[in-house]
Amino acid sequence: MIKEKITVKNLLLFLFMFIFSQITIFNGISNAFTTSGVLTEDEVWSGKIHITGDVMVPKGIKLTIQGGTIITFAPDKSDNDIKLPIFPDLGVNKCNLIIEGDLIIQGDRTNRVIITGQKRQDTLSWGGIIFKGMNIDSVVKYTIIKNAEIGLLCSDSSFVRLVGNIVTQNDIGIMTFDLSSAEIKDNRIQGNIICGIACYDYSRSIIVSNIISKNSIGILLEDTSNPCILQNKLRENFKDIEDNRKIVKFNPNNNPHKNRREGLNWEGF
Repeated sequence: MIKEKITVKNLLLFLFMFIFSQITIFNGISNAFTTSGVLTEDEVWSGKIHITGDVMVPKGIKLTIQGGTIITFAPDKSDNDIKLPIFPDLGVNKCNLIIEGDLIIQGDRTNRVIITGQKRQDTLSWGGIIFKGMNIDSVVKYTIIKNAEIGLLCSDSSFVRLVGNIVTQNDIGIMTFDLSSAEIKDNRIQGNIICGIACYDYSRSIIVSNIISKNSIGILLEDTSNPCILQNKLRENFKDIEDNRKIVKFNPNNNPHKNRREGLNWEGF
């Protein structure tokens, strides 16, 4: 009788695992983690993951990272160095996460995702997360991103949403480039070496309700970038906003939705 119960239990367990595996295959989602190279199908990451080389999510592929996941990048090396034509020097010999498809990070306030490398005395140990393409469904929520050259880089026509993150101890926290229109909202962007947010080219990002503090420069505006900058708290940056654009300068005093100037070193225009 006992043997029969064990046999039935094992049979039910086998059937459950078989059905689950078929559902996973049907949905095109892999349980494996690509830690270097190009994803060939949708993946879901969880737990602790160590990246050893550049990882690319190509068009048509989605990478989902579940809350509580801890991702570390190999320090100052990459066993798969993907050359980027627009940014040939970015992340050379360092690991990058390159998104041409979509990245969905599902952290929350109590269960953040952590993406980091090993901080060295004089260098930062990984390149960054690079969005290329439209990235319409991409969202990075409640994630800690640190120790990168550029924590998050939005290029091409990226529409990624960056919400509720902590971006800290990078060279540059967030960079927008080309025609990207990222939504940068409710983040804490602090303690980055060069600047918190840098806007280049024709980027048209929405920068709203962020706490931007203790960076060398809070927000850097270059080229003909024209972001919408509303209701941010700028404080304790060496310089809150530096505007080097060739178009009309940003004037926080004329903004109907004023950014709060809380730093002692604010320099207006």
